[in-house]
Amino acid sequence: MAERAKGKRKSEQKEGGFTLLEILAALMILALGVTTALGVFARGLSIEQGSELIHDSSRLATLIQERYRNEGLLGKVGEALPPPVQGALEPGFSGMKYDLSVEADPQNASRVYLDLRVHWLRGGEEVGERYRFPMQRALPLSARIRAARTGGR
Repeated sequence: MAERAKGKRKSEQKEGGFTLLEILAALMILALGVTTALGVFARGLSIEQGSELIHDSSRLATLIQERYRNEGLLGKVGEALPPPVQGALEPGFSGMKYDLSVEADPQNASRVYLDLRVHWLRGGEEVGERYRFPMQRALPLSARIRAARTGGR
């Protein structure tokens, strides 16, 4: 009977738990999975923040474009173009600056291009977006009257 008891103990020991090596291997696989998941989440957050900044820069560009269009800042045909703007700030767009220049269209005297570059710091590096809008300058009053009399010809 003593031999049977010894035999049972040996078989019970063989069917026991996991070895230390198996547990370490499982922990390594788990750690690799968690690290990968955290990296994916961090990258996704970075992309989301970047797209939010680009969206804000396009809102700023649209605001500047509408201001130049609605407030008559482009002047009339034949007048000097507005001076360039460098490093301007706009309330409500913290951390963003813009550079603006107005360029004449050599083929159409009433058309100008608003060249706008919005930039900000991201991770210690300056990044930004560039926008270019075609805009119409107003004709002088005499030219508008002449155009109205001749039917726009």
